[in-house]
Formats: sequence, structure tokens, C-alpha cells
Amino acid sequence: MENINEFKKENTEKQTPEPLFQKVVGSTLEYRDSVSRALNNQFKEQNISGASVKELLAHEIQKTNEQYQIIFSANAVTDELLQKYGREKLEVPPQAIHLFEKKLLVTKPDQHIIDAGFTPQGQMIILSERVHENNIVFASTLIHEMMHAKSHNAVKIEVDANNVPESIGVYRGGLQIGTKDGKTCLINIDEGLTEIIAINLLPKLLETPTLKEEAQKQEIIKEAFKKTYNPSFSMDEILFIKTDSTGQILDDEEHGYLEQRNLVHLLTQKLYERNTSRFKDKKDVEDFLIGAKVTGHLVELANLIDTTFGKGSFRKIAESDYDIYDSESVKKLIESL
Repeated sequence: MENINEFKKENTEKQTPEPLFQKVVGSTLEYRDSVSRALNNQFKEQNISGASVKELLAHEIQKTNEQYQIIFSANAVTDELLQKYGREKLEVPPQAIHLFEKKLLVTKPDQHIIDAGFTPQGQMIILSERVHENNIVFASTLIHEMMHAKSHNAVKIEVDANNVPESIGVYRGGLQIGTKDGKTCLINIDEGLTEIIAINLLPKLLETPTLKEEAQKQEIIKEAFKKTYNPSFSMDEILFIKTDSTGQILDDEEHGYLEQRNLVHLLTQKLYERNTSRFKDKKDVEDFLIGAKVTGHLVELANLIDTTFGKGSFRKIAESDYDIYDSESVKKLIESL
């Protein structure tokens, strides 16, 4: 595509994108309406607010022609998934995806490092240099964040001790549930499931003209590495690998959220083993979980878990799964069921 402006115009004028949230809860109807209008405006204008975000996005860079094409392809494959579960298409437009030149994004106050994220309050996806400097890694990360953005999202109006609105928090985000005390439950399971979706959908993007040649080169590099150093080494977790002239690895990137994906696989296995009359295989259970994430219909999921493991089990799992840096607690609980 020689003219990037024509490419952007052709793809962004097909329809008017809808904002990346479905519901506002809390406070009064009038205040909810005002928040809804503000989020709609934020989605359209992509205003940058807050000192840390301003500082971060001062380093924003322009997208390449290839990155625009990957964005539109990622929208297409994630929209197919939405439609599979009865949802309408929901575009994440390029202007709502921000790339910046810094290598790391550090969250406060605990100083944990992340490289990408979707914020419903900001109605945007932010990607650091590490995840957009290679097109294959960019594609995989983009699918992951798009699935956060396109799953059922609802925000809540937080109030102070006097019941006066003071901020906007997450009420629902896929499987994630915001609590009154500010926690986000089911975060590990939701992140694991989101990455599983990204892994499942990535091969479709790797068949597109933008990525096919690069994906083929990666397969050659991987096979050469295995042949030279370790024929039994599995490349299943490797997204991208860079080697020197001797075949030594200079850099590599793996699929994310391995511990969280293992949690999902554990839950899926246990649900299948006890519901073989309902599900034909573990993939069928996984599809059920994805459907709950995409549609936001958690009642059926809660009923399935409670009838399988005992009343109150869904609540126990949710309440144990609130720290993305501690997946062990929820793992032990699921193992005990």
C-alpha cells in the first residue's frame, strides 16, 4: 500500500466505531448518563489526562503502514469471535491504539512492570516498544488487548464516604469483577483465557500478506536453532526468535501469562471431568468460558461451577483470584475442589 492515508481512510470510513464499554453503574441516572457521554467523547477524542499518562504518551510514535494493516486484520479476526457468541462487531480504531518508544510501563504504587494494557476509563490501548518493535509480537499482543477491549466492559461510579462521586472504576471486564473494596476478582483466570484466545487467533493473522513472509522466516530460524543445538526443544511457547550468524539466540519473545493459562487449563480439565455428559471435550469447556468472557453472562458460569464443585464455589474462586502476581492461591483452591 503506497499511500498510507488512503489505506487509513479506506478502512476507518466503513462504519462509525462504537465506544469500548457497554454499561455504567452506580450513582444516579443523571450522573451515569453524564459519565457515559464523557466516555463516548473520550473514545472519539482520545484525550490524554493525568501526569503519568501525559509523560508516557509524550513519547508516542507514529504507526507504520504494516502496523495499520495488522490492526485492521486483528479487528477482523476478533470480530469473528464476537459474532460466534452473538455479539456485534466492535472495532478498535487505530487512533485508540497508542504506541510509545519507551521500553517499559511501570505501574504505581507497587512498581510492577507491564508492557501493554487496555484502559476502559481512557478508552484506549497502550503498547510499549517491546511489544511493537516486532510485527509478530505486535500482532499477538494486539489480539490480547483487543479481546480485553471487545469483551463485555462496564464501569462503575466510585463514591466517597459522603456518597459523592469521585472516580470511575472497573465494574466488569470480561470475566473480571470489580468489588466494593477496590479489588478486581477473577483477574488471573481472565488474563489466562485472554492469552489463550490470542494464541488461538494468531495463526489467522500469520497467514495475512503482512505477516506471512515474516512468519515463514521465523519457522526457518526456529528449525535451524533446534537442528544445531537441541532437536527436542519445543518452540510452542516461542513467538519470535532472533539469532546471530552462528545461530546463537540474541533475543526471543514468548507467549504471555503461562501460569494464568495453566490455571484455565486446570479449571477446564476439572469441569470437563465432572460434566462429560454436557461437554464433548475440554475444548468445548474452553469455548464455554470464552463465551462468558465475551458476552459478560456470568450467571451460567457461576451455576456450572457451583453445581460442579458445590454451592459457593464460584464466589470462593473469584475472591481468591484478585492478585495478578499471585496465581498460586487460586491454583491451590481449584486443585482442592
